[in-house]
Amino acid sequence: MKRKIYILSVALVTFIATTLVTTVNAQNQVYWREGFESGTINAISVAPTATVPLYGVGISGEWLLSGTYRTTGTACATINGAAAGAAHIRWKNISGVTDSGFIVTPSVDFGINEVHVVRTRAGRYFSIWSRDDTAAQSTEGWTLRGTITSSPNICTDTTIIVNSATAKRVKIVGRPSTDSDMDSIWLTSVNAIVPIIFNGINAIQANGQVKVNWNIATEINSLRYDIERSADGRNFTPVGSVNASNAGRYSFIDVAPAAGDNFYRIKGIDKDGSSMYSSVVRVNSNRKQPELTILPNPIVSGKLNVQLSNFEKGIYTVSLFSNAGQKIFNGTINNEAGSSTQSLQLPSSVQPGVYKLMLVNGSTKVSKSVVVQ
Repeated sequence: MKRKIYILSVALVTFIATTLVTTVNAQNQVYWREGFESGTINAISVAPTATVPLYGVGISGEWLLSGTYRTTGTACATINGAAAGAAHIRWKNISGVTDSGFIVTPSVDFGINEVHVVRTRAGRYFSIWSRDDTAAQSTEGWTLRGTITSSPNICTDTTIIVNSATAKRVKIVGRPSTDSDMDSIWLTSVNAIVPIIFNGINAIQANGQVKVNWNIATEINSLRYDIERSADGRNFTPVGSVNASNAGRYSFIDVAPAAGDNFYRIKGIDKDGSSMYSSVVRVNSNRKQPELTILPNPIVSGKLNVQLSNFEKGIYTVSLFSNAGQKIFNGTINNEAGSSTQSLQLPSSVQPGVYKLMLVNGSTKVSKSVVVQ
């Protein structure tokens, strides 16, 4: 049963964005695109004389490098959105050491469908291996997935199909007895990559500044969070950025908020370039009276967005009563002071009709009349 909730009492109209806005495909999503440019991975810059594996951090995560170093040479144009340029990775095969030149990609979470590579040296080939756990240095447990054969063509996208829902890492081994160059690499998933899922946003105003806090329920494949501000709740501009670190909880201080209303939302950006938005929270530098707003209007699928403005810190009980005074729903909101937007899910047993929503914390009691349709 679909339900819609309408506010009967007149309240300040506040625009609240959808909690999650993103589009995902069921298969073959790009995890990341690694171009091996300077500053993106900690590869040594001179040819190694011994095979001492080292870990390097790229834009995609932690790589394992052996007999590998960054060098310059042929510059490929950007291919399918992958970073490309004069700097690239070279595998050096150390004399007498088998498979001495290789790299192992960071681990992934949704299987591996395709491996894409762009090479910058003709007459070379690579072998592609995968494994179903996160081990990197082990020589056992790798499954050969294919070979990129010798070709005069460079700066082209070469694809190896893995199609394994359980694969987590890929090893790329250079040609024995010589060296090989690669400009960029990217992997695609078998299953849909779970996007960032926001779990509440809060804004606190103090001393002429606004501190914005937000919680993340899921942030696999996350790159960063852009903080956006608006004066009208519709037209937003970025005011800052925070890198994703799988912390689950983040904050940002706006040191120069505008006078009057300030609307904030968070734009989560994944490593594959997809993005999604949090709900919107509002603070007002002039208004001090606490206000309860329930939006958007109508509510879809029983999801109730509750915004608290200028309420004190505390745990608030949210209850829904029928006209006969019967309590049919009870939930809680943990407000950190200032303004916050949180979502509650009404049970499917709630029937269409007029209800009273009550917000209570000690002596603080605020009610709204709502319609469930």
